[in-house]
Amino acid sequence: PLLLTLVASWSTVEADAESGGFTQGAIRDIIQRAFNERIKANPSAQTEQDWTRLSSDSARSGRSKRSPFYHYTCPVQDNQAEVYRLGSDPTGYPVQPISDELFVRSLPGSDTLFQCLAREVLQPDQNPSLQPQPLLERGNVCPRALSQLWTYNSVVYGGQLCWVIANFQEDVLFSANCSGVPCKGCDDFFSSSFDDTRKVCYPRYRTVSVWSFCPGLPQNGRIVRDRLIIPSDCGCTTVQCTRTRTNFPFHWK
Repeated sequence: PLLLTLVASWSTVEADAESGGFTQGAIRDIIQRAFNERIKANPSAQTEQDWTRLSSDSARSGRSKRSPFYHYTCPVQDNQAEVYRLGSDPTGYPVQPISDELFVRSLPGSDTLFQCLAREVLQPDQNPSLQPQPLLERGNVCPRALSQLWTYNSVVYGGQLCWVIANFQEDVLFSANCSGVPCKGCDDFFSSSFDDTRKVCYPRYRTVSVWSFCPGLPQNGRIVRDRLIIPSDCGCTTVQCTRTRTNFPFHWK
């Protein structure tokens, strides 16, 4: 378990501190285990394939309730997170470069960033523990698949590619492919046939602060505190749309 291994590693680190330094191996051990635990820790985070399936299911449900007489064009919400190019692929996570920098920044005379971050490592089953909320999930009308944030382009640091440092902060999860999907099971046929409003899923955005490793920054200054905007949820709202008449698919007799 991460709790025991990190406690053991941290005990080694504290013992080394008493002798005036930290072992590079102990620091790398913590970074590697934190990464491994983050990979396993979030089974509810779904993949792009799950997103495509959920979005498709919702869209089919929404179309079945639409009027066959009209085509509706609804407003498009600005993608506030587009500039960050959020990524959910952990392949290539830079364990060794992160460890090397934290070792340097643990030495006497440095900013001792490692000592600060090591005590923030999240442990499995650490309280409070959030329990499943099946009633909310069952009644949800928009896709709720979430992806783990691993990489992004930093606006603060000039578009640099950055990695969110695993398990040294709370999970950062983001939603995707939400905007414009019809809300599932909300439109009534008669009201939707004669009304210009539609119930549509749009992303809800929020800002998050993260500890990140940006490989393109100067040596020993690549671990930074950064802020970015993510789509954190997918919510249903009623919007005013523009409708145009369509050709009815068959002729009346």
